[in-house]
Amino acid sequence: MKSLPLAFALLFALSLCSFAIFHTQEAAPIEESMRTQYLAAFRKVEFPYTISAENREYKKKARFARDYKHFISGLSRGSFSRMGPSYYYPDAILTSTDKFDAVLYVEEAPYGGDIGTFTLQTIDKKGDIIATRNIADDYAMEQGAVTVIDEKLNISTEEVKFDYAKRDADNQPTMTKTAKKFRISAEGKIIEING
Repeated sequence: MKSLPLAFALLFALSLCSFAIFHTQEAAPIEESMRTQYLAAFRKVEFPYTISAENREYKKKARFARDYKHFISGLSRGSFSRMGPSYYYPDAILTSTDKFDAVLYVEEAPYGGDIGTFTLQTIDKKGDIIATRNIADDYAMEQGAVTVIDEKLNISTEEVKFDYAKRDADNQPTMTKTAKKFRISAEGKIIEING
């Protein structure tokens, strides 16, 4: 009986040591072939590229498998959710420079809806994510918003917000649309342009 607390203390100490050892190890670098396969899933598009509620071209592609969770963090979430995981589709590769690649993928909620949220992502040549930004969401597109990306990677979009404290004549929350502009820098960062 006297050795039982000692055994627990020893077990606890070993578990702390193993956690410290495994936790400090760096994540394995992404394999070049995985990055190449990920980028190959996207189609090339012509500019200006327009995203609207009618844009369903991505539905012709297969959804991303969990193998690509390094690139899309949402692939590892939601498996045990009551609603189920979101579905992710490749849409377009916008550019490929010597420093980064810029892609557009779509997230669709598992519980329906015809329109997904379009996410812009930049990835460096080692396969690490530089930046990720939602640029066209399903709510805005359902309200008629359109996103346009030009050949210089300038993005014009509209953000829709609902004010639930203010109601219209039908007792619906009031909606405001705000114009937003973004661009992708030479380093692959997604920068909001004010004004």
